[in-house]
Amino acid sequence: MFQILLEMASASDCKILLNDAGDSAGRSPIWWAAGGLRSGVYDRGAEMVEALCQEPDAAIQLDSIGPGDENAIAVAARKGRYRMVQAMIAARPDLADVPDDHGRTPLSMSEEATDSGIAAKIAEVLLQTGRVNVDSRSSTGRTPLEYAVAGGKMELVRVLVVQGGADLKNAFTWDAEGNLHPKKGYPEWDEQRILTALRALAKEQDIDLDSPGQTDQHPHSG
Repeated sequence: MFQILLEMASASDCKILLNDAGDSAGRSPIWWAAGGLRSGVYDRGAEMVEALCQEPDAAIQLDSIGPGDENAIAVAARKGRYRMVQAMIAARPDLADVPDDHGRTPLSMSEEATDSGIAAKIAEVLLQTGRVNVDSRSSTGRTPLEYAVAGGKMELVRVLVVQGGADLKNAFTWDAEGNLHPKKGYPEWDEQRILTALRALAKEQDIDLDSPGQTDQHPHSG
């Protein structure tokens, strides 16, 4: 019921419903609009985030975090909510690279956006702040590029490599015979398709894939 009320509220009413400071868990109105509303009311949520980011206390609201230490920018990136990311980054570009409790930054989380094109646009917004470490690693040791490859998000991969300067060799492993493999992805992952796309990108950008780069060498599995 609370969520439904928020979806019907104006930006100012949203703040009143959350008693200005936020809910009992400390999540601000901006956090709720960015991450708590259903995908089916995306436009409504985007309008609310844009309005809330114009409020005098927007900078403070954007400091609030939700489950897993996700700030509002991170959760919007993960859900593919491009307009929201744009508005929040404009208000607080310094939050573009803040990690969650697993060390994943908004750039890493952008891979979870269902649409590869939207994920790429979100990455562009984050990279344009000039405050993002494109090769940052999560607690499991993965970079944003590795997450993008694992998710098969080739448009996102291109943005990370071409605009962000990510090391494309971090997307691969080399087996004991020296054969090249993209780092393992999700169950529905098509390794040959991904490898073909990555080789094409490497050729276009004049990147030598004949020998291992910064990434560790591990036998390919799966």
